[in-house]
Amino acid sequence: MIEIGEIMFSIIIPVYNSEKYLKRCINSILAQTFQNFELIAVDDGSSDSSPEILKAYSDSDSRIKVIRKNNQGVSSARNIGINSAKGDYIIFVDADDYIDKGLLQTLCTNLNGEDLVFYNFLDNGTKNHVKPLSNNFYSREEALMLISGNYSFRGFVWNKAFKRKVIVDNDIRFRDDVHMCEDLCFCVDFIEKISTFKIINDALYFYEHRGVSASANVFNDKRMSAINVYDYLLSKSIIKANKIIYIQYKHQYIRHCLSIWKMIKLDKSHYIYRNEIIKRIKKENFDFLIDNSFNIKYKLAYIMIKLVPMREGNKND
Repeated sequence: MIEIGEIMFSIIIPVYNSEKYLKRCINSILAQTFQNFELIAVDDGSSDSSPEILKAYSDSDSRIKVIRKNNQGVSSARNIGINSAKGDYIIFVDADDYIDKGLLQTLCTNLNGEDLVFYNFLDNGTKNHVKPLSNNFYSREEALMLISGNYSFRGFVWNKAFKRKVIVDNDIRFRDDVHMCEDLCFCVDFIEKISTFKIINDALYFYEHRGVSASANVFNDKRMSAINVYDYLLSKSIIKANKIIYIQYKHQYIRHCLSIWKMIKLDKSHYIYRNEIIKRIKKENFDFLIDNSFNIKYKLAYIMIKLVPMREGNKND
């Protein structure tokens, strides 16, 4: 157990039109068995009753700080929360999720000054499966493997506790120029600077997603920012230095390319993006096909793009 400072945990919640689930989220935080925390709720320009809900909570509990801002997205909201945080560790919670009442106590009991702690989560009631490792203390390289691909803690920020000093000393922030994979980008930037981390396999975070919406498979320009994130990650020396890590991240990059291609392959209005994705895939080798973490549909799409001669499409194709 680490020595407790004035504020142990800063819990940051980005809020945008979250009235339906916001009370459940905040109540799960206030119900913590360990009470040395501050709650920073950043309202990102909500137009529903979220501001009134937040005000009622902040009026009744001095640990709750509410910051209102114009709508600029989740990355901007989290960065403002980071700038206001005073705790030794920063934890992120999404407004439509909630946490186990023992999360902070479990962290406090297990922490021994580590820079980063992973904890597991339930995905709509099902525990996330993590491939077991043999020890409790790991290298940065193992941390990078544990946030990418299947059977991992994934690249989310909401199932991790980040030492605030590492964030402040290295000026680590969420990139507000990307709209997908911003969590993964933050995690890799943070891991690059850590010395120690620890794993708690208990499921202490409850991730609630509402199934696949109609817009989930609809392309928009923001989806291309995921490709830009992987361009950035694959250029980092900490990833390039280890072949296994590099291949894992490279294959996740290819998966994103294929996902976008499947959305726009017949859409004439996005021919520029379609051509870019095809060119990117054609540059890659065939190693992707022996990666068993990807299903046959991805592999068949990959083979087709690789083998069919490319035609410089235009908006009339």
